[in-house]
Amino acid sequence: MDTALEERYVLLKPESINDADLNKLLSQEAALLRQLIDTAPAQGILRTANPCWISYTTFAATPNLSKEELSGLTLQQARELVNNIDLYEKTNKQAVIVQKGDPLARCVNSMDYNLVALLPDYALKTESDNFGISLNERRLLLDDITIVQKAVSSDTVLALQTKASFGDLMDTQILRQADLLIQRHSGIKVPLQSLYDYSETDHIARLLKISDGITKEVIVFVQAEDGTHAIIEGRTGDTEAPAENDLYVLNPWTGAPGNLLE
Repeated sequence: MDTALEERYVLLKPESINDADLNKLLSQEAALLRQLIDTAPAQGILRTANPCWISYTTFAATPNLSKEELSGLTLQQARELVNNIDLYEKTNKQAVIVQKGDPLARCVNSMDYNLVALLPDYALKTESDNFGISLNERRLLLDDITIVQKAVSSDTVLALQTKASFGDLMDTQILRQADLLIQRHSGIKVPLQSLYDYSETDHIARLLKISDGITKEVIVFVQAEDGTHAIIEGRTGDTEAPAENDLYVLNPWTGAPGNLLE
């Protein structure tokens, strides 16, 4: 660490930078660092030969699984792992005094991290290139995920590897209320009930578009639907194809094409 600080000082020497505010901050940083080093006991200074993130959350009470162990993880092992994590979550809330020889911190020098996801009562058959995990409470989306291992029976266990949102999750061991995203679609979103003559086989439907106060029938392709809403796309070259901010009849069975709305 001392060597790294010396190299950093050489690169950011105040006399080599024509920025008064930056030089002031560098001087404050150097003074604070020197104060910390001078007042800390020898055993209280962390030293490492490599640049890394220092985390004071050690996760010592949970299993430390390597990538090789993850790739062979079974459903039963995943259930046991979840049980261990539940126990960890309860015991970790208790205050603990660190004794000599106990882990104090972690040195993290890679943004890769592993996740084990257990999906109870769900058999995942396939996954697409858009596979991801949504954490609504944290407003985070984990994408660019590699599946290391998948085991399926009545439940599904996934061993995953990713770099997504590393900084937000570095000190997090347990993720609750996570949604598995098997597929994601983007486009015009409409209530499913606004479609009629919908063929689930051909993924074609019609809707009533309101244009200049008159209803017009528009044929659309249904890209995806979840039972409540649908993502739709118009036909290529269709001047009436759906666009943002268009108006549609929510209950199309109450009207017909060509009706004048007052």
